[in-house]
Amino acid sequence: MAVEIAEVKRQLHTPVEFQNLWVCQKLIRFWTDHPEWSAYETIPQLYRALHTGESHASRTNEGLSMAHVARTTDSRISGYPSNLLPDARNAYLLVGKYSDELDKLLRDKPKTMQKAIEDAAFAYYVFERIHPFPDGNGRVGRMITKTVLKSAGLKDPVFHDQRWYGQGRRSNHLQALERVGETNNLAHLELFLARSLSAMYNPQSRDFLKSRELSRIIAIKEKESKQEVQGRFLRDIWPSFGDLPLYGNSPVFKKPNGG
Repeated sequence: MAVEIAEVKRQLHTPVEFQNLWVCQKLIRFWTDHPEWSAYETIPQLYRALHTGESHASRTNEGLSMAHVARTTDSRISGYPSNLLPDARNAYLLVGKYSDELDKLLRDKPKTMQKAIEDAAFAYYVFERIHPFPDGNGRVGRMITKTVLKSAGLKDPVFHDQRWYGQGRRSNHLQALERVGETNNLAHLELFLARSLSAMYNPQSRDFLKSRELSRIIAIKEKESKQEVQGRFLRDIWPSFGDLPLYGNSPVFKKPNGG
């Protein structure tokens, strides 16, 4: 039986949701300070913190295991073919390989700003396509993205434009995810992250060097995002996807609102 992933249109977040997000932010700060932590052990803690507000980050990242929270049924995105996501068994295997890859990314220091953005886009998109949890994958994925950027000394990107969020309008980051799903070209998501970060650095302040570097990266990613190559597969983004039946040109993340 497949679990249909539906998005709920929300105007307001509850105090509990804000509390849970605060705990998640605290956890990723600890994770950034402790790159020796295993992603395979820490990601389930993020999932738990997101849903319950519970975290043991101040003491240890041990406790809840991936086996306790990974989805055990197949998932699909409403309105799209079921083979766009791996089945539950493959998702569990893939998240183990992904965690090893994420450990390497977080421990790869120092790195350039461009490499940090590319790593963050890779970490976010691959996590979303594995879809290891029954729900909350988008929010956990965004926390992972912030962790990759924080580990490189960068600020948090803004994923939802407050002018449209909760009004049934699709945010730019979901459009970027959709374009990657259509083309298997990560430059679309890299461009979104670079633009989002650029808004966080004032070119008239002491951040002018970072602002100038982000302008350079944006120009590069704008050019790369226009270089669409026919026959590019998901395995070209991450070889561990191998020949799983995940390919196709359907817009993968077409949803009414961000998850």
